[in-house]
Amino acid sequence: MRLLRFGSWLKEVLDGVKPELIAYEMPHNRGGSANAVLNQMVGKVEEAVAQAKLDGKTIEVAVYHSQTIKKAVLGYGGKGATKEMVIEKIKELYPDQRLENDDDQADALAVLYTTIKDLSL
Repeated sequence: MRLLRFGSWLKEVLDGVKPELIAYEMPHNRGGSANAVLNQMVGKVEEAVAQAKLDGKTIEVAVYHSQTIKKAVLGYGGKGATKEMVIEKIKELYPDQRLENDDDQADALAVLYTTIKDLSL
């Protein structure tokens, strides 16, 4: 059901927003059912992008490894770069955003920041 709901939500967003780019953090393969669901969600995104192409639309995809995101946000992405450090830096970079105990919001802004930085090169 989760995958069906995600597919419906994705279609609704793509039809409403009509994005030119989808950016997300690469799922880490750590095993288990959560890993399977994440990989299936990536498949749904790829399917939606392929369908858009068949419909004559172009949607680019940018996929970033967590270390790449840490490097973009913090300036380095090694073992010393923690998720908490990224969250704190994102709070500095986006002070108008309310990040109340939700690291998912900070992750999304970190992907946005990385994408903007990547596209600016």
